Amino acid sequence: MPPVAAHLVCAEENALLAELRSNGEQMRYDPELRVSNARRASLGAFASQMLKYGPGRGQVIARQPRGVRPAYLAPSLLLLYLALMLLLLGVGVPMVAATAPASLYAILVLGTAA
Repeated sequence: MPPVAAHLVCAEENALLAELRSNGEQMRYDPELRVSNARRASLGAFASQMLKYGPGRGQVIARQPRGVRPAYLAPSLLLLYLALMLLLLGVGVPMVAATAPASLYAILVLGTAA
């Protein structure tokens, strides 16, 4: 795998950890190690970070495709499912059945975020 590149939009730490793992490096707990994580000052700054995270994660996956996990694909699969259900609503599929998986996913995401 090429060195962690400066062109990554976001998720550089994920690329670094994936590279260390693929090189067989061991991760250890060290109570002396401190990590600082600055919180975003506003909702707009947080939204901007989230908009960069998707492309950044895509760049990391492109660098090391075997790092793809099914959970990364869940939002895209839900969008495809909703598109299909919107088409099927016209043929009598109840709205509750069409939106149940996406609603459950939204509830889980909001619960985790809280």
